[in-house]
Amino acid sequence: MKKKKNRRAKSLQLIPNDLTIQNETRHKIKLINSFCEHLKKGYSEKSFQDCDYMLIESFANDVDCINKNDFQKQKIKKAMQASLYYWETKAIDLMNGKAGKFSFQVWMYMMKCRFGWMPMKIEKEDTEETVVEVQLKLSDTWV
Repeated sequence: MKKKKNRRAKSLQLIPNDLTIQNETRHKIKLINSFCEHLKKGYSEKSFQDCDYMLIESFANDVDCINKNDFQKQKIKKAMQASLYYWETKAIDLMNGKAGKFSFQVWMYMMKCRFGWMPMKIEKEDTEETVVEVQLKLSDTWV
């Protein structure tokens, strides 16, 4: 009887390990979903408080490896696009006069900091004027 109990105990020990992997995967997916919602509201990936952005990316890689697809990575990419869309919509509303008390300077600051927008620099070429003296002489003979 003791052998049966030991075998049973060993088989029961394997089940919680499988459950912990499933729970970890669920937890990772839950974090990825809350991260995506955070981005869709227009927040930065660096301001997510539950964990670091690099950790979220590694969670997405882990879950995608387990599921053998790239669904989580695509979800994060779409959320980043939604974040940019959020701020672009603010700019369009601002231009159309629908923004209310939204400030253009605040929008410009957000676009510069959040998405790396910078004013275009047009570099002038260094053109130095050089004067070349050419002396022309007309010959007395015509051919």
